[in-house]
Amino acid sequence: QLNTSIANSVVTAFAYQGGAMFKGKPQKNVRVVAVVHTLRLGVFVRKDSKIKTLADLKGVRLSSDFAKQRIQHIFWSAILAMPGYSFKDVRQVPVPNGVRAVDDFTAGKVDASMFSITSGKVRQAFASVDARYVPMYDDPSAVKRAQAISPGIIIETVDPSPAYAGVTEPTKIMAAPFIVTAGAQEPEDGIYKLAKAMAENKKLMVSVFKGMGEFDPKKMYVDFGVPYHPGAMKYYRETGQAK
Repeated sequence: QLNTSIANSVVTAFAYQGGAMFKGKPQKNVRVVAVVHTLRLGVFVRKDSKIKTLADLKGVRLSSDFAKQRIQHIFWSAILAMPGYSFKDVRQVPVPNGVRAVDDFTAGKVDASMFSITSGKVRQAFASVDARYVPMYDDPSAVKRAQAISPGIIIETVDPSPAYAGVTEPTKIMAAPFIVTAGAQEPEDGIYKLAKAMAENKKLMVSVFKGMGEFDPKKMYVDFGVPYHPGAMKYYRETGQAK
């Protein structure tokens, strides 16, 4: 019923593939127009923790269930899959959502936690506890295992920045872009003009919504397994973002 919409890459990938909440109802006509913002997730532990890599998560206490925020359960399942684990390989501590999971970490109830590295909650945790990040794996086999559970995620390296709580060195994190989507039936010319207008008017978009401050006109194209609209691809090929 909509010409365009905004969604997370994981939900969009589930929709396209017919997985999770779209099981049996694949939305094969969904197309990506542009990446507008990226949710960046990091696993963190106390600095004196014996957990150095994701392989060290076996047998530790981790938040689980996430009854009121199931996407967190999916993200954790994908992370555990990287070294070949599942929730059966850890000591589960049920929580309702990600915020409670971070609170349990600062309270010492779990050994590791995971949340958005740009969030105030993680900034608060790093201010309360001497913590560090555990890098994600980026080898193809590990990423493939993670994407089998959480399609649409990518692994990227972030450098220290005031925007990233606790990042003191280049760190591999898991990312899930927020994207503009459109139906495959939308006219190519209209979507081309939309992508072009977004790229050329960042200041205007930020003036309306400050959350667009992270929008990068040079990184509107990220391949995460869902087809891009032909109109958008035309613009990205013209600007060298895509081949």
